[in-house]
Amino acid sequence: MRWERPAIQTFSFCQFSGDKKEQDKSSTFPIPQNNFLEQNSAKRPDPSAFQTSEPGLQDTVRPRPCSTLSSFPVGDELILLPSDRSFAVSLNAPARHIWEYCDGQCAVNEIFQKLHEQYKSHSHAVQEDVSYALDVFRQLGLLKFEPRRIVQRNPVKFVVGIEDKTYFHWQLPILLESLHTQLPVGWEIIVVVCNNHFPLSGALSDIFHAYGVTYFTTTNHPMNEKMDFSDGDDFYFPLNRIEALNAVADHIQPDDLICLLETDIFLYRDLNLEVFPTTNTLVENWLIGQDRFFVDGKNLRGIKLRRLLESLDCPHEFKPGGVLLFLTADTVKNKKFIQDCFRFTQILYLMGKVHDVPKVWTAEMPCFALALTANGIPYNLTDAPEFLTRHASAPTVPSGTFYHYYRDLNDGQGGAFYQSRWYKQQFFETNMLKENLSHFFLQANSPHEKFFYELVDKARRRLHVSHS
Repeated sequence: MRWERPAIQTFSFCQFSGDKKEQDKSSTFPIPQNNFLEQNSAKRPDPSAFQTSEPGLQDTVRPRPCSTLSSFPVGDELILLPSDRSFAVSLNAPARHIWEYCDGQCAVNEIFQKLHEQYKSHSHAVQEDVSYALDVFRQLGLLKFEPRRIVQRNPVKFVVGIEDKTYFHWQLPILLESLHTQLPVGWEIIVVVCNNHFPLSGALSDIFHAYGVTYFTTTNHPMNEKMDFSDGDDFYFPLNRIEALNAVADHIQPDDLICLLETDIFLYRDLNLEVFPTTNTLVENWLIGQDRFFVDGKNLRGIKLRRLLESLDCPHEFKPGGVLLFLTADTVKNKKFIQDCFRFTQILYLMGKVHDVPKVWTAEMPCFALALTANGIPYNLTDAPEFLTRHASAPTVPSGTFYHYYRDLNDGQGGAFYQSRWYKQQFFETNMLKENLSHFFLQANSPHEKFFYELVDKARRRLHVSHS
């Protein structure tokens, strides 16, 4: 592949509308063809832009996109759009390649090296072009340049609660495949099987053997108790997420940080250690943060969570987070906290039934924030894009994202990925790892959806092809 000079062009929206008087509002940043550092000293990048005054960190500055940007691929090129929509930026293919390495994980020198190896081009020419492009990105306010600090992290235990059924026999391997070989020393995945301590199925045993995962069996509350006995049978399986925390409490160390995951999630590319918190932290969630919980679309009926806490004379601030969460070992070992997670879930479920809300199955989502608040346990919120759940309409996501493929056409929403027709309920009773997904892969419109199918293929080969 031959290296070509990157081109970065900005446009005002007046120009898009065809207003000839506004043509001068567009700016082009072409890379000069020869010796631009000498011939174009006015545009020479300031070397200090990519360094820090702290000794030993000069090679660790990692450019990272501003979180307010949206990106849209157009063929081999890329359009960047700030949230205020004041202008748009067009990147040709080489500029796009530079941009895609600005993921907060690659140091500037690593970007030089990766592109040099990828294009087999003269390293000095690549370095000049990359330096110039990074400087333009900085001038436009598109990138942050921050040193990657080596922070001593507590060991993270990823905890997943499942039932032993087909639906999880394909979701769990995809998650495990995405984390395979990624975890630092001391980090691990713990799977809690809520099956009333019955023997594991052959399919689940094969998964644990293939990935070498620690697992425990425990109670299956939805099979044993009814949330609303007056309404006959109800199997509210989200309770098993809380039971997963309850089951691991006696198996964790004092310095562990517990990350409770869903199963319909995967790590996109490389784990980004820098975004992990060090204390009780919930991921900000807009559904929980609404004035009334359960409100969604045309449904305007809901429960005021803060009023619920006020009715308990709770003096502490409620912070709306959930779904993906981080808890210290002390918090997970706090029996009252775990019990109150169960209690708040039951309360919201029954109140939702009384209020006749259509999506009462989301009752578990705010239980952790409610239980933390009610017990006066301090916690933070994070809006790190790597952990947010609102990525279903995004054409690209940052490397290191825990992508949640929850969106479902059956719920009146779109597919699980950008402009995708794939959704998980198509494989509710069949093992997707044994299905041919080539038509979905060929129609994928985002790099993270293609990566998802690559994980599916790797998991399939690990579990099924190698044993056939």
